Amino acid sequence: MLIVYRWWGKNVISYQLSVISYQLSVISYQFLFIRLISHFSSYYRLALAEG
Repeated sequence: MLIVYRWWGKNVISYQLSVISYQLSVISYQFLFIRLISHFSSYYRLALAEG
């Protein structure tokens, strides 16, 4: 029983680490996407202002 519990604990830790890394990658992708959108919108506004 103890061996099964230790194996399960290791799996839970690795699963939590994978979830955390996945969340971090999602956050970084969202940050990149927001930066791209702001960059394009400022470029678009500049083009509109120049006519």
